[in-house]
This record gives sequence, structure tokens and C-alpha cells, in this order.
Amino acid sequence: MKSIRVKLPATYAALIILTVLLLGSGFIWFLRVFYLETVKQRLLEEARLMRELLKPALSGTAGGGGTGAYIRELSKKAGVRITLVDSDGTVLGDSHEDAALMDNHNTRPEIREAGLEGAGSAVRYSRTLGMNMLYVAVPVEAGGGGGGYLRLALPLSSLNQALRRVQYALLAGLLAVLALTMAISLKLAAGFTRPLEEVAEVAARISAGDLQCRVFIQDSNELGELAVAVNAMAEALEKKLGEITAGRDRLDAILNNMQEGIIVFGGDGRAVLANPAAERMLGSGREGLLGRRDLEIVRNLDLHGKMEAVRKDGEPREQLVSISFPEKKTLSVSLAPVKEPGGDGGILAVFHDITRMMQLEQMRADFAANVSHELRTPLTAIRGFAETISESAYSDAEAAR
Repeated sequence: MKSIRVKLPATYAALIILTVLLLGSGFIWFLRVFYLETVKQRLLEEARLMRELLKPALSGTAGGGGTGAYIRELSKKAGVRITLVDSDGTVLGDSHEDAALMDNHNTRPEIREAGLEGAGSAVRYSRTLGMNMLYVAVPVEAGGGGGGYLRLALPLSSLNQALRRVQYALLAGLLAVLALTMAISLKLAAGFTRPLEEVAEVAARISAGDLQCRVFIQDSNELGELAVAVNAMAEALEKKLGEITAGRDRLDAILNNMQEGIIVFGGDGRAVLANPAAERMLGSGREGLLGRRDLEIVRNLDLHGKMEAVRKDGEPREQLVSISFPEKKTLSVSLAPVKEPGGDGGILAVFHDITRMMQLEQMRADFAANVSHELRTPLTAIRGFAETISESAYSDAEAAR
């Protein structure tokens, strides 16, 4: 992606080039139209003056050779091409070509316009001279009913040369303006992008974890507002991260000091968290628990079934589990659902070591059984004696005593 430092001067340059091209094209077009109109009016004035001098050639009072020489002499003095045309379009004389070899000019646009409106003009390519020419024609009335047209022509090479000079001047001016504009726009772009680069650098450092980094821009414009927003965001992130860190530390302290084992299973059924008590109960390090499924940690199908039921209906359950590694133990496992945003729910498993309690319960039961047996034996004997005495007391008083 291109930098704003490059895009801004490039945009200015494009706008200036477009503006100069549009203005230059309009100016060249206006100059061409103005030049043609000026030259046309000058040729028309010269044609009206010259037709009085050439009327004898149309009335037949001047010889053909004399007419041609006279036309060429006028052409040299005026610096234009002169053509004398009869009313039927026949070329009577031309200052640059042999009249006898030239085509009929009755269909030429400037001749036809002169016959209709009193004066005519046209810009077109001359097959005789092989270049673009500006033609003007005026009607010539001669005595004795004769008449015709006087046509003057001027090559447009001088106009083309003038227009080229204007184009070169515009190009030089454009290059000068571009150079000046690029220098100014580069300086402006540097002053504009430098604060943005500073903001981008600070944002990158914040994203990398340096939440104490700040933007120092004192401008009162939009860049200043952006700097204030970035600094406020960094402060908020630092505060929130501090709260999260404190909460995590408290949670770690609670988990690390609990006597119960804690294992959290994710939505995929793999352990994602385990505390030291769980590691001690199950005889495995943290690496041996994390990432493993419940059947790999505690090989008990009943526990697995209860976990699937909790995952399915979200109701807490309990299960007694007996393990023999690292030592024989009896565990009471409490299962509760854990909600995970955007995914399947996990399960919190709390392992209670009730081995000692079960042992004490068994000792109590054994003691009660033993006491009952020991008490039952003398009582049975006493009962027997009592029955014997009661049966023989009336027949043998001495024995009864």
C-alpha cells in the first residue's frame, strides 16, 4: 500500500496536470480560432482591394500572359497565393500554379459561399500545394457583363508554428509548476504524515504489549483528537489488563491452594485447565493432563457417561470413581457445565479425595460388627443361665441360690 506521503503529492500533480491540460487545450483552441478569424478578416480586406485591380483581367481587356505576371507580382508583394476564377469556375490565373492545369473551381466551398453571401472562406487541404490552407474568396464584377471570383490563400504553417510555440511554453510552465508543486506538497505531506506515523508506531507498540507508550501531539485539529483517543485507549487497556491480571492471580492462588482437584474440559472434550491438587490426585504433571480427554485421564466409563449427559442437558451430576494409580483412591467427582461463548459448552470437574473418609466409614462398620459380636456372646450366656434358673427354681431352692 502506498504511503500518504506519496499519494498526496501524486494527487496534487495529477490535478495540476489535468487542469493545465484542460486550460491549455482551451487556450490553444481559442488561439487557433482567434488567429484564423483575424487572418480571414485581413485576407478579405486585401481581397476587396485587389479585386479592383484585377477587374480588367475578367473583362478581357488584359492579355493572359500579362494577367499571370500581374497576379504573381501582387502575390509576392502581399505574401499570399492569388487565384482568379471565372464565373463558370474556370481558373483564369494563379500565382503559384499554371492555370491551364488546374481543375474547375466552381465546386470549391469558398467560391460557392462567395457567390451566395458575397464572401466565403474555408480551411482545407490543398492537393495542389500539399498542405492545409486558409482560403477566402470575394466576387468580382467586371464591365460588359463579365465577372468571377478572386481567391486568396495563406498556408497554416505559420499558425501551426505559433501553436507549437504555445504548446512548448505551456509544457515548460507545466514542468515548472509541477516541480514547485511537488516540493510544496512533499513538505506538506511530510508535516501531515509525520504525526500519523507517530500514532501508527505507538499503536503498534501498544498492540505488542507496551501499554505505557503514549502519543505526544499537541495539535488542536483532528490529529490531536486522534492522539487523545489513542492515549485514552492505551490507558483503558492498561487498566483493564491490570484488572484481568489481578483476577487471574487471585484465581491462580485459589486453584493452587485448593485441596480439591480441578480440571476444566473444553467443548471438544479435552482438558484445558488443571490445578496442582488434580495433578497430585491423578499422579500426572500438568503436561500430562492438558490436551487429553477424560477417558485418557480417568479410565471410567460411568464418569464419561455422566460427562456426556452434563454436556447434553447442562444439569450438574456426581460420580464416585476408584483409581489404583498412583495409589488406590476413591474420588467423588462433581460435574458442572461451563458456558463458552460461540462454541460448545465445557465441563468443570471437581475431584474430592474421599479415600480417608471411606476408610473411616469402613473402620466404623467393622468396629460396630465386632462390638456387636463381643457383646452378643456374654449376653447369650447370661440369658441361658436366667432361663435355667427360672425353670429349676421351684424344685431345687438350693440350686436356685
